Amino acid sequence: MDRRLPYALVGAIVFAGVMWWASRPPGELVSEEVASATVMAVDMRQRGPDKSMPRPVLVTVELDDGGRAKLWVSPPAPAVGATLQVRIQTFDEGSRRLTPVR
Repeated sequence: MDRRLPYALVGAIVFAGVMWWASRPPGELVSEEVASATVMAVDMRQRGPDKSMPRPVLVTVELDDGGRAKLWVSPPAPAVGATLQVRIQTFDEGSRRLTPVR
């Protein structure tokens, strides 16, 4: 049992480092706004036989300018065609990050 502890610690440190690196902003934040997006698709694959715990739902949204993104939203799942409020962060190199506003 104690031989596995160093491997578990190294694995946890590597995982935390990867999650930190993936979540950091791609550049300097230029603007931030709240806009409406239309739900184009709702992915319900994560619904298995154990439905006792509500899980986040993956939705595809489309902005007014035609840009699309996939977002995790908390239950209940929005219907296709529904309007969802999203926060749009625009960075200096031109990329955007969308997060749902609930």
